[in-house]
Amino acid sequence: MRPTPSRRETLAMLCASIAASGCESVIVDVENKIPLDESGIEPISTNDRFYVYQCCGQPELDPESWEMAILVDGVEVARIDRDYFDTLEPIELEHTLQCIGGNPRNPLINNSVWGGLPFIDILDDLGVDVPPATVDLKFVGADDYHTGVPVEDLVEERMWLVWQMNGQPLPFEHGAPCRFLVQNRYGTKNVKWPVTVDLLPREYRGYWELTGWSDEATYRQNGFILQPVDGTVLYRDVGDVVEMYGTAHAGSDPVTRVEITFDDGASWEDVDVYYSPGANIWTLWKYVIESPSGSYEARIRVTTQSGKVTNGPDGTGQSAGYDGGMRIRFEVKEP
Repeated sequence: MRPTPSRRETLAMLCASIAASGCESVIVDVENKIPLDESGIEPISTNDRFYVYQCCGQPELDPESWEMAILVDGVEVARIDRDYFDTLEPIELEHTLQCIGGNPRNPLINNSVWGGLPFIDILDDLGVDVPPATVDLKFVGADDYHTGVPVEDLVEERMWLVWQMNGQPLPFEHGAPCRFLVQNRYGTKNVKWPVTVDLLPREYRGYWELTGWSDEATYRQNGFILQPVDGTVLYRDVGDVVEMYGTAHAGSDPVTRVEITFDDGASWEDVDVYYSPGANIWTLWKYVIESPSGSYEARIRVTTQSGKVTNGPDGTGQSAGYDGGMRIRFEVKEP
């Protein structure tokens, strides 16, 4: 008789499939740690279970001797070091970070509580004025990664500099001593290990944008099924149930509804949404199959506050981010 896989065993199978798949169309160093525990998906991902994404490898950087220069069109106007953070009182920001290359084979998404400040407040504290002609901010990391972000994200306080993660100093693999978070934009715009920030009077395109990935990189509506794992066979005794768990996210456009279909969209049923704080934070959902024996094909659909709806299971194109509702196939048998 074959034993029933536990959730942790299911997680191990998922992580193995992720490791084998890589990130579609991108050659990177990626590690995904899906935040499943015995009760489902953890609303707040612990530091050691938050996905790690590195396009250019970890830099040779000593966080204690780190410095970041702030420039205005190439001219340095201020500089900060690690000790500067000791003079500041961080504000907590719950925020979901998602990789633009994430997809149903590689669902790179996690949620944590970060500690930092809007970057405009940092500039004010340093006495740096934002020139009216500023168009983009150019960021360069110690790993030589670079990208540009519109100045509107700065002045409207969507751009944060953070140096804490879940109440602890930011781990090195996540950018220590600090990193940038830009609300409503994929991870390509959230630079780690920053060493220069330049306020430019022109647009700037960086590392990924020059290879064809979206320069806007704003979050698109999407949904993942994290349990069961696609293609698995689950063994259940008579009377047991199958619990399905997943995520939904759309950045600053809050998710208002998550539905599931088992007949390829002929009919839809609402799932149980058990965590959905609002904009810029993921939505977590659960669905229970009461009479599980049989073969299943399940797909989800996500609707946002503005009325946007996820597209089919494949989405409409990877370069701007996954905008689909994930589909899985699995079978349930008696032991």
